[in-house]
Amino acid sequence: MSSSQAPSPADIRLPESAARALPSNWCAQVSAAMARADAHAQDGSGRLSGVPVYGALATMLVDWHQRRDPSVKAQLINTLDEMAPGVLSAPTRSGFARLAADPLRPPVDKTLYDNAQLVPLYAEAAQAFGRADYAGIARETCASVDGALTGAHGGVGAARDDDRVIASQNALMVRAWAIAGRTLGEPTFVEAAQRTARFIEQELVVEGRLQHRWRDGRTSRSASVDDLAAVSLAFVDLFEATGEPAWLARAAHRAEELWALFRNPTDGSLHRMSGPAASLSVRSEPPPFEGEPGAHGQAALALARLAVFTGRTELGAHADAILAERQPLLERNPRSLGLEGVAAAWRTSPARELAVLGARQDTEALHAELRRRHLPLLALAAVSPEKLDEAARLVPWLANRGVRPGHAKAYLCEGHRCQLPATTARQLAAQLDGPL
Repeated sequence: MSSSQAPSPADIRLPESAARALPSNWCAQVSAAMARADAHAQDGSGRLSGVPVYGALATMLVDWHQRRDPSVKAQLINTLDEMAPGVLSAPTRSGFARLAADPLRPPVDKTLYDNAQLVPLYAEAAQAFGRADYAGIARETCASVDGALTGAHGGVGAARDDDRVIASQNALMVRAWAIAGRTLGEPTFVEAAQRTARFIEQELVVEGRLQHRWRDGRTSRSASVDDLAAVSLAFVDLFEATGEPAWLARAAHRAEELWALFRNPTDGSLHRMSGPAASLSVRSEPPPFEGEPGAHGQAALALARLAVFTGRTELGAHADAILAERQPLLERNPRSLGLEGVAAAWRTSPARELAVLGARQDTEALHAELRRRHLPLLALAAVSPEKLDEAARLVPWLANRGVRPGHAKAYLCEGHRCQLPATTARQLAAQLDGPL
């Protein structure tokens, strides 16, 4: 579906719950639930028990950014400190490996799901808490996955003698590499993200439709809702890491494809099957605490962020519909949610937009200033002059911006209110740390 074919907000039948405002304290509620669970989850050795709830931890990082509650910081640091030697083994040559045996899932699957979700947590926690050791964990994990689990074709997810590649797993690693590369200043990780993203687009797309699996040059089965949600979200992060407008366009296209194929027209739930069989299928609902990301959270976060970048209100309405349908879980079992809390923060908090314009060598000082801060609700468009016109067709708040050759500018905005362009790192720092 092209952007011109996207349904308007009037075409969306929202459940009655969507008419209510989403709770602005979604992240805080998840933090409180995690604190209660932590109080009862000790096994006597001081280590946390159970499989890590990655989405809840990501939500807690946003909650820390919003409220600066010291108890949230303490629990996050305790959990991150415990995870590497506790629930997960120490980093190996293929990254983290879950200790708990799962006979229904190959070990490489567990390793990828763990690594791909741990990397953004540690990379962003390194920013939030100034922990160089967390940055080291993220770097080592990114490098080890690239070295041990990436094939010569660029796909991720199998040992060298087994070319079984799953779209959602590859997308998760694209996101992990993109976030780590951008937040830690590691261009090799961004290159790894682009290499695998190109593999997805070139080898896992048949006649315009994303496919679920690739093996030995052949694809099988159309993409699942999990595949499309993961790819859309990953490509948003890849746009932030590269400034390449094509990745944002592809993110929006996959999000539109997901909504067209898998949404339940009576509420915001997402089906696991598409087409006529969708009405007979159950909602996409992974079992809680297995450590695998859910489609609802990834899709809602992708749509919420795309709405900020593109200004397309229907994308935000799609995210709201998903979150409204998931909202009852916030009261019953918030730890079972994934990235829904982060998506809710994007929809209920003022999101800021930052345009960084100029050639990469000219904008490095501005990027270095960004890397010193944890800014989870910032939409970043770091675009080179030759890509600016193309990017502005997708991102309205890039229109009528410009920069002279050899110079750099940063425009920080919130909604339609923008500050004067910053041309130095000191100016940008003052704007990022102060009110608009």
